Amino acid sequence: MIKIIQTSEELLSSLSVLQTDWKDEFASLVIKLLEEIPEDSKIEQKRLIELLDADFEAASTIFRLFLEMSKDEYIVNLKTIFAKELSTGKSGFVRDKEKYTSELDHLLIGQKISNSINKEYTWKDIIIERLKAGRGSAIKGQKRGRGRALEDFVE
Repeated sequence: MIKIIQTSEELLSSLSVLQTDWKDEFASLVIKLLEEIPEDSKIEQKRLIELLDADFEAASTIFRLFLEMSKDEYIVNLKTIFAKELSTGKSGFVRDKEKYTSELDHLLIGQKISNSINKEYTWKDIIIERLKAGRGSAIKGQKRGRGRALEDFVE
């Protein structure tokens, strides 16, 4: 085995920016499903069922985005809501679609979607959302970490 020794300067000078696109196949599915949401004033249970029927994972992602939750936060909330009655995943939805979507109402998903659809947005709203997307999950994680540290200390 040949040993190659490089300096920090040599390594840094060989680095380049890696261009990536955020829009993968799943993001395209989410966007396509978003386009199917009518710009009505109220999102009914029937519409939630239609979205979940069309693509359960994409619809769940849409719900999380409207609720401003990470996937972990969303799952924890679902587990709390459904307790032992239904599975939080697709099998729980398929087993009883009406019950599943009515339980989602505890998260006010229909109201959140309706409010977002009917809001008048400004450029400041868009920039604030970008700030939130860039910093939000990191800050939430830090705050949860501090909360966990407090719980550990108390124990």
